[in-house]
Amino acid sequence: MKFPSSILFLGCWLTRQWQISRGDFPPKPFIFVRPSPLVIPGTRFFIHCRKEYPEEATFYFFKEGTLGHLFSGTGSFRTVFHIPNAKQTDGGIYWCSYCFSQDQVQKCSGSSDRVYVNITEQFYPKPSISVSSHEIISLGGNATIHCKGEESPMAEFILLREDSWGTHDIKKREPGSILFPILNAKGTDGGVYFCTYCFKSDLDFIQRCSNYSDRVYINITDPWLSKPSITLKPTQHISTGMNVSIECQGAERYVTFSLFKSNNLIASQKTENDKNATKFFFSEVRLEAGGSYTCRFHRIGSSFLWSESSDPMELVVTDRFAVIMWASIAVGLFLLILFLLVLAFILYRKGKKSPRAHERSQPPNMPLESHSREDPDGVSYAALNHRALKSKQIPDADKIPESCTYATLAQGRPN
Repeated sequence: MKFPSSILFLGCWLTRQWQISRGDFPPKPFIFVRPSPLVIPGTRFFIHCRKEYPEEATFYFFKEGTLGHLFSGTGSFRTVFHIPNAKQTDGGIYWCSYCFSQDQVQKCSGSSDRVYVNITEQFYPKPSISVSSHEIISLGGNATIHCKGEESPMAEFILLREDSWGTHDIKKREPGSILFPILNAKGTDGGVYFCTYCFKSDLDFIQRCSNYSDRVYINITDPWLSKPSITLKPTQHISTGMNVSIECQGAERYVTFSLFKSNNLIASQKTENDKNATKFFFSEVRLEAGGSYTCRFHRIGSSFLWSESSDPMELVVTDRFAVIMWASIAVGLFLLILFLLVLAFILYRKGKKSPRAHERSQPPNMPLESHSREDPDGVSYAALNHRALKSKQIPDADKIPESCTYATLAQGRPN
């Protein structure tokens, strides 16, 4: 025979009150809303109630202002309350609890924390979001998330975080404030953050809000995770159009490596089975692929708790066509310089030989020198310059006399 759920819940509630009086009751469950506690009318949302231990239990969902529970369901770890088409009346404060039997004794938990579901109409432009310094924070470090949007003192900025189950949670809300600090960061502070701003209406849990901002990722560096290494293949002379690979390697297996270029995440990839390294392939690289690369890793299941960064690796890509062009220009310049040097040498040799040829072409203008002296016997002698006679001269035919008579005179001295 089945008992109505209201009677069963009443029995659980009485049991819980008795256990509270004895100080003996299970820990309270966790409650969260997916995809966000800010719900757009007409969309669907889910309320999750989750506990720590695997005993089969019955979960109960409650809403402020409603008698009894809204929904109940069984499960080992959690149960989900689904609202497929949100209406304004679905806004409000929700909480949950669970009950189970142990050794024929009914045990019920305390109530979970409250979650606030607001039905929002998104009328306003989305705000901007940024993180001070960088999106990777050392364990115990500080960071500030900055949201900026509608410049109105009446606007309420809300920072939301997507937790490890893909849900969202209101992190902090302060009217007129757009700075959300993270102090002494813990491993649980890593996650995906976004924000919105809203204007309150006269109706409870009904607001007019902006669209959601872009997402920012905050990762926490775990100093206990070893530092990975990064290598490039081929190691040098990389030009456009080539295929290259970047390998990230660590000390652990079954991890996910993420590749960064100039501290910006560009790719993530899991290692293969029983491997502690992975390769990122780049086909037909372009000039813009050049830059400084690093890699990190995180364990599977700890998406926002990362190792330290590897040492940077510089990828230099040269333009293949530019190399060919400059090589052609260099060869052309070399040949031109070689030609000019040869031409200068020829002109130099030719200029050096020309004065000698000019000297040989000119007839010597050397007069015959004669020196006459008298012999004591009265004979006169003529001395001829033999160097002048050795010069070959072509006599002018017009100036040669038809006949010449040579005589040697001997002058006698009178006794």
